[in-house]
Amino acid sequence: MKLRLLLTLSLGLSILGCGGTQYAPVSGKVTYNGKPLPKAKVTFAPVPASGIEVPGPPSVGETNEQGEYTLSVVGKNAPGAFVGSHRVSISALQGPPPDPNKEGSKAQVELVPEKYNAKTELKFDVPAGGTKSADFALTPGTSKGRDSGS
Repeated sequence: MKLRLLLTLSLGLSILGCGGTQYAPVSGKVTYNGKPLPKAKVTFAPVPASGIEVPGPPSVGETNEQGEYTLSVVGKNAPGAFVGSHRVSISALQGPPPDPNKEGSKAQVELVPEKYNAKTELKFDVPAGGTKSADFALTPGTSKGRDSGS
């Protein structure tokens, strides 16, 4: 009898997922003007389905020399991203970080237009099974980057 109760409770907790948060693995490739974009920071920020409550923490990744990245959940020891809709921002800074102790040190230069970061137009829907093709083809012109998730 006690064993049955314990099994029922264990099954119930596993279904709830200890809070119901669901993450899925996400990776992809970022290109800029047709070439891989190395050392870019890719951020997926969950978008609330309704209301103002954000469904989960953001996820981040950094591109390698081939422009490939894999996301990790911020503040968690978990790979991937929260399942659902995300606003995506991509930033690639050039140059060394400014030295706060040196007057007149140069600020880093953003290589990617603000429509992909500060004023991002990019969106991606993370599926429950995850994806290896969260790819974005960014351009310096006025057209949007390729959004393979929508």
